[in-house]
Amino acid sequence: MGFKEKAKRLKAQVARLKWRFAPKSERYKWCIRTKVTSKREEKVKEWEKQSKLTLTGWRAR
Repeated sequence: MGFKEKAKRLKAQVARLKWRFAPKSERYKWCIRTKVTSKREEKVKEWEKQSKLTLTGWRAR
């Protein structure tokens, strides 16, 4: 595994952690900023499965 892939993976991990521990208002801002694409929705669902967290409650329906 090259350095770039490792860096990418680390960045993703950091992003996930930041997301996990962010206050809901912050998350909401990010969602608006990233225009919650279906791709992101899928990712969030994956993370929920992995971490048994529910991020669904606050998300725009």
